[in-house]
Amino acid sequence: MEWSKIKTLFIYLFLGLNIILVSIYGYTVYKNKAEVYKEKDEIIKSLQSNNITIIEPTIKKDVLGYVNATVKTITSPVDIKGEHNYETITQNDITKLSVTTEKVLANINKDNYKELLSTFLNTEVSKTSYYVFDSYDENKKNVTYRQAFEGLKIYDNNNAVVNFQVEDNGDIVSFTQTSLDDFKQENVGMIANYRQAVYKLYHENYIPNNSEVVSEIGYYTYISQLTNQVLIPTWRIEVKTDGKVRVYYVDAFNIKILNK
Repeated sequence: MEWSKIKTLFIYLFLGLNIILVSIYGYTVYKNKAEVYKEKDEIIKSLQSNNITIIEPTIKKDVLGYVNATVKTITSPVDIKGEHNYETITQNDITKLSVTTEKVLANINKDNYKELLSTFLNTEVSKTSYYVFDSYDENKKNVTYRQAFEGLKIYDNNNAVVNFQVEDNGDIVSFTQTSLDDFKQENVGMIANYRQAVYKLYHENYIPNNSEVVSEIGYYTYISQLTNQVLIPTWRIEVKTDGKVRVYYVDAFNIKILNK
């Protein structure tokens, strides 16, 4: 047999083999996708049949990254108008700025107290850090604002929070403040959406029947040292059942539950 014919035969054989391999790969990908969609469809049907309501988040992100930050030492208020007293205090290795003002900053019984406190914080107290309302604890008489990075809250971090103390008559005249600084974002990539995080919780039996599920994207402290912090994109998920609220944090990169 001539070499040219042998060469042509080998080419056809390789082409045929490649076609077979591509077909096998395509079928495998199709099968895997079909299984994923089937599992997802089964989860959705199961959620519906168990009367579980999922509320869409108000803020949605597709791409985020890890964030490095530095604990900031605050020694005095920036530009608080009027008379006030302040001091630095240390509790559980956390150094805070404690401030008491002569004027009433807001009253918890007024509808606009959040707006007043937000304006006060982000114009008179901090020129570089931004804080957003988080919660009001009626039992502890405490209003919490959390520091945000690019509009997203930094969850449950005692180095990035402002706590306002509420007087018996509802007036607010004092607060403590901590802050992070020198934010640097790296390893930016696609994150899991909120439904994937919810499905993870449901799959591991953390969402009972007859629940309402509320999700919010933000940052959770992955590494905490005395001066340095590493924050990761995280879904904060509230599961409300029979008047009780349970909070879970799910790593938005690896869909890993961080606080089982």
